[in-house]
Amino acid sequence: MDSKPNNQPRFRPCNGEAIRSLRQSRGWTQRELANRSGYSLRLIQKAESGGTLLPETIHVLAKSLSTDRALVSVQELTATPLSIVQQFIEAINKYFQATVSEVPHLISEELVLWCAGEPEQVPFAGTWHGHEGLDAFLTTFFSILTPQHDPFLNSIRYATSGDEVVAWGEAIAAVDGMPAPSVWVWHRYVVRDGKITHFDNHFDTQVGTMHLAEARARGLLEHDE
Repeated sequence: MDSKPNNQPRFRPCNGEAIRSLRQSRGWTQRELANRSGYSLRLIQKAESGGTLLPETIHVLAKSLSTDRALVSVQELTATPLSIVQQFIEAINKYFQATVSEVPHLISEELVLWCAGEPEQVPFAGTWHGHEGLDAFLTTFFSILTPQHDPFLNSIRYATSGDEVVAWGEAIAAVDGMPAPSVWVWHRYVVRDGKITHFDNHFDTQVGTMHLAEARARGLLEHDE
């Protein structure tokens, strides 16, 4: 059985705004944080500009910024909810059904995914749980529909509020042998401790259901066999 013992990326993006805000709340200059952490001024500047660092380096920064009253976690100093969702959507566009195995660090083991539609008409509709559920959802989706545009999820726009991120745009995919409709999509994500914990997948169910019904009538849906 194949396994990937180290799914964490070697470098992780920093939440520069969080690092800067915490440093300033301590009344420190960048030079003072550099001295306290044992790193160079250049590295602190890189961190505060949102650059990527080794996880162990971020851990030292978190420890340096912690106080007796307020411990700082590595998650607080890494990527923002928006950047995590953007990485996730980029991964779907690149890896399709292999997304979970490529970016497991972005996804909570307790993920709850809900997809619009009636399961009798839309095989990937319903509620899915955890890494296995997301993997099954994506496998089902991409076994039925083939992306017809690069990127598959395109013209995506974002709005954020705390740990929630909303993404909307369009998806162009089709059952093989059929013209591809353009379907609007609207996603709601919740990101906690640096991982996606909730993913609500809304889309134009009327257009999507009609496309699948026509494919079913033509005998083109292998998933139904």
